[in-house]
Amino acid sequence: MALEYTADGTRLVDFDLYYKNRKIHWSEVNRVKNKKSKAEEVKDYRKKLYEMLNEEDIKTLEDMEKQLLSKK
Repeated sequence: MALEYTADGTRLVDFDLYYKNRKIHWSEVNRVKNKKSKAEEVKDYRKKLYEMLNEEDIKTLEDMEKQLLSKK
């Protein structure tokens, strides 16, 4: 979900997550943690992702997002 949406909540792509040939719906992950909205979940996952990336990777990701947004 961190890569599907921009920081402002704009959807860029639709990724599906599968585990053992079974599609995992975002609400299944949400139920395990707490009752957050999808927008809140996206912000949390995005924050965690950015904490793991270095500055160069963050810039690359943001550049790719800009390219995708310019094609909409």
